[in-house]
Amino acid sequence: MRIRATTLFLALAFGATVSGCGSDGAATSALVAQVIPVEAVKVITDAPTLPFEGAQVIKFTVSGPGMSDVSTSYDFTAGGGDLPAFPEGYERQLTVEVCRNTCDVAAGNDIISRGRSVPLTVFKGDTRTATVFVATRNAFVPPSVIGENGTEPSVITNKYRVGATVTTLDDGRILIAGGAKIKTSATGWNRAEDLESVTADAEIFDPRTGTYTAVSAMNMPRAHHVAVKLGGPNRADRRVVLMGGFTTGGEITSTVELFDPDTNAFVQEPQDRSLAGAGRALFTAALAYPDQNVVFLAGGIANPSGASGSWQLYMVGAGTVAAGALTPGPTGDQSATGTARWNQTMTFVPAFGKDADGKDAGAFLLLGGENNDGTVDIAEAYLVDPLNGGQFSIRRDESATTTMPLGGRTGHSAVYVARQGIVYVVGGFLQKGQSGPIDRIEVYRQGAKGFHKNDEGAFDEYLPMAGARGGTTATLLDPTTIFIAGGFSDSGPTSRTEVIVETVECQDANGTPPCYRVPRLFTGRTPDMDAPRAGQTAVLDSTRRLFLLGGVGDTNVTPDPILYNPE
Repeated sequence: MRIRATTLFLALAFGATVSGCGSDGAATSALVAQVIPVEAVKVITDAPTLPFEGAQVIKFTVSGPGMSDVSTSYDFTAGGGDLPAFPEGYERQLTVEVCRNTCDVAAGNDIISRGRSVPLTVFKGDTRTATVFVATRNAFVPPSVIGENGTEPSVITNKYRVGATVTTLDDGRILIAGGAKIKTSATGWNRAEDLESVTADAEIFDPRTGTYTAVSAMNMPRAHHVAVKLGGPNRADRRVVLMGGFTTGGEITSTVELFDPDTNAFVQEPQDRSLAGAGRALFTAALAYPDQNVVFLAGGIANPSGASGSWQLYMVGAGTVAAGALTPGPTGDQSATGTARWNQTMTFVPAFGKDADGKDAGAFLLLGGENNDGTVDIAEAYLVDPLNGGQFSIRRDESATTTMPLGGRTGHSAVYVARQGIVYVVGGFLQKGQSGPIDRIEVYRQGAKGFHKNDEGAFDEYLPMAGARGGTTATLLDPTTIFIAGGFSDSGPTSRTEVIVETVECQDANGTPPCYRVPRLFTGRTPDMDAPRAGQTAVLDSTRRLFLLGGVGDTNVTPDPILYNPE
């Protein structure tokens, strides 16, 4: 897909002056907007694939912390002009909208296309260029670059990255590390026997330019490992720690390495700083104490197998500083430490419980998973106690341990929506081995520490999906909107998408109070992907587009990466 350069394309350059807060206000800084059109490959119903089709108005809005949004609009055919003046500062983001009439959000399909720059720091004396890729709203577009003949798709170095990690760096670039190619005969994508090859290759996707750039390889080939961006609110750290995973020959590694974005290189930690006790793959991990670079990790298919029923606190630069057992279960695959589980989800929920002093404490909510005996039906929460005299403490909230609706499940997704106090549990499989897909989205309520039951003791609160599938991605696009993509159904990978949107519903159609905010699942409101895929990775980039990578498609071939440009 290629858009050739035209006079209009070449003329879409706009400039702005930047006012200095607390200064004499002299216009000594400048921002230049470079607007790049990208043709969509999948749109909803009769929406245009070309972002400028039917355009009459182009609108520019600058937003950022510590300032009110400022906007200006032009006749689209004018081909240039001034951006709105705005105060200098951090994280200034430029939004470009192309419209049929007035760029009114409430006016149906008035806004044809939209794009955003990465956040920019602009201070007095700076000259910045904001490149904005503009595409049809609610559409899938290829990652694109500016070529000799206009806009053309970017080319990834290695697309065969099932089980890769995708991590957003502090500067907005996205680190893609490891992954594997799937055997054409494989019946799944996350077992060692499914992997034809595991790679140590790494590359960076830059939303500012649309380019992929290869960086030095990891020290160890990895797939189905974890990567955690380091640093907290009081201690910046630009690095990424990568742990465990399947490696060459299907072995499970306990090694740990660090990626430094300043050198674009990986450094392996010494053996005494590897994961204590065992290697792990298909486990979950996230920062528990961000300022101290302490990571909480749980479960995983492990070697030796006993670690599958345990958790660890791992401090970068020191190694494991604490460990414990996951919840023992009445039946199933029991390790010496707790219930073995891998392929589960782990979601951090702030203010989940109370610490010893009665203050709010966040918790990691572990849901489902599988082990050698089948799927796991346990939902459990691990509270993060405040740092006390240099001691790190994780403890299970016994009041929150419960079972999941329909029994055990694996290969699902989980998304926390803070405004609603809900963790949505999307799809999954009732049996291990990607078998028995589920057509429900369960609702875990933070306040109740569990799933709702009716008077008869049955779980009765869920959202029905259009089709049963697991191996989907579910991503929070804004404070209340969840975008669901792909997955594996009884007939194989699907290109289907759905969206959960918080809607306002009143007592009657006339809007008579009382009114309530109610989450609803919509099918057909978003376009299908360009190709079927399951088991992919998704991350919202710094321009607020959804970057989807890897996974398996028809005949187990991995599709090219794709971007979803939200509505």
